[in-house]
Amino acid sequence: MSVQKTENYKQYLADKSKTAKVELDKLKTRISREKKRFKQIVEKHESLINDLTGVGKEYKKEIEQVATEYSYRRKINALLKKHSYLYVTWEGDDDVDTTWVYSDDFDSRDGFKGDPFQSEHFCDSYEEAYERCLAYIEHHNGVAL
Repeated sequence: MSVQKTENYKQYLADKSKTAKVELDKLKTRISREKKRFKQIVEKHESLINDLTGVGKEYKKEIEQVATEYSYRRKINALLKKHSYLYVTWEGDDDVDTTWVYSDDFDSRDGFKGDPFQSEHFCDSYEEAYERCLAYIEHHNGVAL
């Protein structure tokens, strides 16, 4: 009887090992599949995060551009306080936001004769308007000399 028990136990262990190996192979396949699925999910979310980060950078860039434009408006206001011959209007046109820059050194009744900007007094940005003010100041100082 003891021999038969050993053979049965031996068969039991062999069967148990075979079953465990089959189940382990199935489990490895499932683990591999889940890792692949997890990797795809992570890649999808990383891509989404990268897209959102890119959009965030664009918004930051726009905020910086607005801050820069406002700094030029402040600079223009400082120039207007120092140079009474400069004239700036901020209202723009009916359909376009423009800033108009003039100098009292030139008369509109004679078509702004001698004005380096003549009929092009509009500026599309505060930076451009600031540069225009500097040009008028330079022209004014050159004429005064």
